[in-house]
Amino acid sequence: NLCDVEVTLAGGDTVPRYTAGFEVSVDDEPAAVIEELLKACHGQLADMGGIWKIRAGGPGLPVLFFSDEDVIATRPEEFDPFPGLAETFNGISATYPEPVSLWESREAPARYNPTWEAEDGGRRLVAALSLPAVTHARQVQHLMQAAIRDHRRMRRHNLTLPPAAAILEPLDVVSWSSTRNGYAAKAFEVAQVVEDLRSCLPQLALREVDATDYD
Repeated sequence: NLCDVEVTLAGGDTVPRYTAGFEVSVDDEPAAVIEELLKACHGQLADMGGIWKIRAGGPGLPVLFFSDEDVIATRPEEFDPFPGLAETFNGISATYPEPVSLWESREAPARYNPTWEAEDGGRRLVAALSLPAVTHARQVQHLMQAAIRDHRRMRRHNLTLPPAAAILEPLDVVSWSSTRNGYAAKAFEVAQVVEDLRSCLPQLALREVDATDYD
């Protein structure tokens, strides 16, 4: 349903937010086909004990709000503010099949950010994205912009919350207000939930997100 939502272009026309289509060979791995379709809509997939949960587009609204006082202080807590340089990017390029070129793979105009390059020591670090299921240049640019913005949100936390948080699932969004981290209702996506069956305390792996990256 989210993929079918109409978005307004600069000229006033409307188009579906995400469309996809490509040729699939009978010897292609189903998982590889699904991966390409997910890339066409910023899709995320979580496997929860054999049940697939799929999200298209950006993160949803928070389903749980908590503060520093809710974090279980007697359990280990980890914080990873940014990845290593080899896993850091400040620009992005992409290839896609262009209809006017008889579906030949073309390179879309790359997106660079001088501010991010300065933060990374004056280096231009470009990620390469392949979008074989996307045939509209506008959608390619949207996917590129959202992907690199989301990548620059690098904060990761591992922490333990009270039993009430056991309802959380991967891809849920939580809101954390933290004085010691300087967060004011900051949004994080749940990457993993590990529940301690003895204490019923869930350990969460959180990744910072911002829904405006996908506007």
